[in-house]
Amino acid sequence: MSILAASFRGRLGMSRGVARALLVLGVIGLLGFAAFMIDVRGGINIAIGLFERLAIYPIVAAHVVFGVSLLASRAARTAIVPSTIPATA
Repeated sequence: MSILAASFRGRLGMSRGVARALLVLGVIGLLGFAAFMIDVRGGINIAIGLFERLAIYPIVAAHVVFGVSLLASRAARTAIVPSTIPATA
């Protein structure tokens, strides 16, 4: 999800830095998932908790970053421009 969102950064209105963060977090999550599955399927059972966390936590963090980025871009698009007409008292 985060890798896909990073590839659509122009359409979603997010900055290049946010897109890079999503891409990095997505890749870390995929690598963590691969390490977790190799550990489980191979019966190695070494640092299984670490690999599980490497698979899940980056994805959760990417979802938070993505949500905040969408909220920020939405707020920037709908910001109220102050009036240039002086108020009469």
